[in-house]
Amino acid sequence: MFSPSADMLSFLPPSPYETAWVGMVAGPHSPHSPTFPQCLEWILRHQREEGYWGELGTPMDSLTSTLACVVALNAWDTGHASIEKGLGFLRANMVKLLMEHRGGIPRWFSIVFPGMLEMALAKGLPVLPDGGSMPAVNNVFNRRETILAMEKSSGNDRHPPLTTFLEALPISCRPNHEVILRLQMEDGSLFHSPSATACAFMITGDRNCLEYLQTMMKRCSNVGKFCWFMDEKDMLTHIMEDYTEFLGAMLGVYRAAHFTFPEEVELHNAKIEHEMELPWLARMDHLEHRMYIERSKGYISWIGKINTCRLSCSPFVIKLAIKSFLNRQSLYKNELGELKRWSEESGLSKMGFGREKTTYCYFLATVPTCLPLHSDLRKIVAKCAIIVIIADDFFDEKGSLNELECLTEAVHRWKGESLWGDAKVIFDALDELVGDIAFKSFSQYDNGVEDVLRDMWRDVFASWLKEFKWSSSKHAPSIDEYIEVATTSIAIQVITLPACCLACSGAPKDNIKSRYSKITKLAMFCARLLNDSQSYQRELEHGKFNMVPLYMKENADASIEDSIDHIRDILEKKGKEFVELLFGDEYNSVPKLWKELHLTTLKAFWMLYDTTNKFDSPTALLQNINMAFYDALKINV
Repeated sequence: MFSPSADMLSFLPPSPYETAWVGMVAGPHSPHSPTFPQCLEWILRHQREEGYWGELGTPMDSLTSTLACVVALNAWDTGHASIEKGLGFLRANMVKLLMEHRGGIPRWFSIVFPGMLEMALAKGLPVLPDGGSMPAVNNVFNRRETILAMEKSSGNDRHPPLTTFLEALPISCRPNHEVILRLQMEDGSLFHSPSATACAFMITGDRNCLEYLQTMMKRCSNVGKFCWFMDEKDMLTHIMEDYTEFLGAMLGVYRAAHFTFPEEVELHNAKIEHEMELPWLARMDHLEHRMYIERSKGYISWIGKINTCRLSCSPFVIKLAIKSFLNRQSLYKNELGELKRWSEESGLSKMGFGREKTTYCYFLATVPTCLPLHSDLRKIVAKCAIIVIIADDFFDEKGSLNELECLTEAVHRWKGESLWGDAKVIFDALDELVGDIAFKSFSQYDNGVEDVLRDMWRDVFASWLKEFKWSSSKHAPSIDEYIEVATTSIAIQVITLPACCLACSGAPKDNIKSRYSKITKLAMFCARLLNDSQSYQRELEHGKFNMVPLYMKENADASIEDSIDHIRDILEKKGKEFVELLFGDEYNSVPKLWKELHLTTLKAFWMLYDTTNKFDSPTALLQNINMAFYDALKINV
């Protein structure tokens, strides 16, 4: 809710510690009730399941925040269950967490922790574990005494000064009223710190301190507007001139920008995305993990009085990440070799036309999201994608009308006896794959899966034949007519849904039989527009229309750039709708793993066609493929 800098109020992580201190403030005319009861409500709503407040990944913050929150609740005799839960966490974890950071305790913690512990003990709160001495706790108190003595002898010229931690200082070390008021800033605060300002008001009763807290609380009540700074020209100028001070906060804003829903416009207006290379939907998790491992020593960001944001990892975590990456890399290499053998044995990699993309397909089935999927799921996604590419190229480049009609009819009847040559190879590979998926999913769904899978492939082959006939007759369909066919012909559904059939045994049958549910349809639509935005030149060379020229046909004044911009606008909206379905509550009936499989395939399309047509380039993905499967990690020790 607060940060030490009021200007950054709206887009730094919430601080339970600061919130608790403001919650302790009693009104000047009502000493037996809190001035800011909304702070206490926030504390009650944001206690973690384990009993603490803050982030357990930053254990020092969790200790001071939890102490402050239980003291605040106790001060107003409220939230008794939450207090007990918080005390239980402290008794069970305090010594352990302190021991983990022995010898690496920062100055702020050596001042704040003893102060908060003394407050809790003075209130009679049982925060310490029963029995035995606690050298870890005593060590922090001894370090505080050393710091206080050094500050006294050095003339209190360190930064930040001890008065920044006014609320945690021993009473004997606190300055008198006059000194506190001299330290006050123009806005009425002490160092823009809500906790220090709250304490200053409790000591002095100064009206300016209270007005600062009231103004801050009023602003906090309007924080739905996430990027409020976009409306304040002076603030924007300040951020640009002093950008290094805002890096941690802007990182949070940037990450949040990838997860906006359709009605959330503030983050879009911030144009944060333009400062980075890739949107979230185009990022490859496996490669992102590699990047962070290789740069693991470079991400540390300290914000405010306590470390609410620390982008660093312990050596143990880094070693674990390295081992995990190398294990995945080894597994992926083995699976890719197996997939290449399948492509050769089935005859798909020896067709002599079109695009041989076995490695690309496996890369795109594996790297977008590092799901804990077993080998079969990854290989099924890749195999389905390989058949889609080969068959699509057969319709685009090689097959005659007679061959294509025969193949489509064979798929419709699911009998391939009359086929020959390339069409026979495609059908046989497809038939074997569908049968394999149906066999493996039989124990989950008993029956019916094979028919559902066949129907999906029938739809796709029928759409390819329809598009072939359009291009052969030079027919330019309307946009609506095109979209109805083209969202099927993109075939993302036959890449994703077969793996969904194996993904989890508890999946409801209705989600299989309905086939094209809302999230699937949205993925199909986005994948089609992404493909069209970058592949229209290739399609036109084959006599095919796609969304780019069709928009220009229906909008006489539109240029190619206008058409692409129009598609991008639609994609931005639909991408947000997809994210909302992925993370929102509306679509809870679909298993989480099904959603993640849809995310995997859509992220692959977004990466391929976000800025260029990487899929048709013989080299665009080679570096990423090598980094994902073959190249050794480059660790700066």
